Amino acid sequence: MTAKTTTLSSTATRALDFAQLISEFSGISLIPDLTFYTFDVDELLEILRNLPDAALRVAIVGHNPAITRAVNRLCGSDLSNVPTAGIAAIECSVDEWCQLGETQGDCRLDYLVTPKMLRHEG
Repeated sequence: MTAKTTTLSSTATRALDFAQLISEFSGISLIPDLTFYTFDVDELLEILRNLPDAALRVAIVGHNPAITRAVNRLCGSDLSNVPTAGIAAIECSVDEWCQLGETQGDCRLDYLVTPKMLRHEG
């Protein structure tokens, strides 16, 4: 059973390393999953629609262009790229994961943080 808060990650080395950092920092469980090694937005959304409804907060560590396209499709945004190690926080107002993306406006982009934004020059 998936916990209420879970990090799902591609099994690719860089993705898994980044997911491990997120998991350790946030104290949430990490589930490496071979299916998250997808570059296709429709496949990624289908994976998300099949999550158990008990999963209330989910961190996805995956690959482009699927990540950027999923953010754009779910939020109606027009991001050119969610960069490597970028974090897009999305809030979705659906009761069940299977409803994800059915209605325009169900999700909104809370924030996008990129590595360049975190650089400290000093």
